[in-house]
Amino acid sequence: MINLIANERAQRRKQQGRTRIMGFLWLGMVVLAVGGYFSAALFIAGIESKTRALDAELQELEPARKQIAKLEGEIARLTPQLATLVAAQSDTGRWQRILTHISFNSPEFLWLHTIRTNERAGSTGPYTLTLGGTAASQQLVGEFMLRLNNCPDLERIELKFTQEKTLDAWTNAVDFEVSALIKGTELPVANDKKEGAHEKS
Repeated sequence: MINLIANERAQRRKQQGRTRIMGFLWLGMVVLAVGGYFSAALFIAGIESKTRALDAELQELEPARKQIAKLEGEIARLTPQLATLVAAQSDTGRWQRILTHISFNSPEFLWLHTIRTNERAGSTGPYTLTLGGTAASQQLVGEFMLRLNNCPDLERIELKFTQEKTLDAWTNAVDFEVSALIKGTELPVANDKKEGAHEKS
């Protein structure tokens, strides 16, 4: 009888121990679940806070973004005009150099009466400058052509024609016409055309 009572008490203690362990396990799981929930809630709250801060910064930067877009539009609108102005300034400077070179390098007793440029060398080549005049001799025409070769804006100096004439009973002269290509006046060639030319060569 005593042994049975002792066994029952031992069984009760074991059962109570198991119950306590299960209770502690469930309590631990509840604590972990609650902790995980609050951690996730805090993490989400932090992300939402950062998102709101970024949205606020974007709203503050919106006027600057609109201003930048407006400036980009103005730049795009003015770029063609600026390119035209730069090209015009370049052409003006080129002509100033050419005319200055001609005026300082024309031999004595050689007079120019026509200066024109109205055609290209080929469809996209540089403009052709044509100079017509009168000289006291053929030698002066040759000297004039040699001096034109020293102009950095001209190339391929060619004599188109010469014609002797008599001014009076004691004086002879030579009418002449000289042509040259003006450097830097070529039309731009598209990339696909350049590639096609390379492939053919």
